[in-house]
Amino acid sequence: VTMYSNEVGLVIEAEPVVSSGVAAFVKTRLAVGPNPVRVGGELTFSLSEPTNRLRVKLRDAKGREVRRVGLRGADAARVSTDGLAAGVYFYEVETGEALLMGRVVVE
Repeated sequence: VTMYSNEVGLVIEAEPVVSSGVAAFVKTRLAVGPNPVRVGGELTFSLSEPTNRLRVKLRDAKGREVRRVGLRGADAARVSTDGLAAGVYFYEVETGEALLMGRVVVE
């Protein structure tokens, strides 16, 4: 797994194992930004390629799910931070091939 920041935000490159009887490697690139994001702003989760299923969950520091977005055939999802308290949040980005996790800061 490789992580670095750029002008968009955090970028994660991972090679997760897909289990369906035969092990396979899939390269998934995820950009998350802006990070930090302002309360009332919008986080963008962008993949390097469209996926059959894109699901984004945002959880607060206590693990409670505060946002969920699900799309089909998409390469990006937008999540509003409207109404969220300032603090650290954890995201899960699930595609048909990978589950990527990280954190974002809402200011």
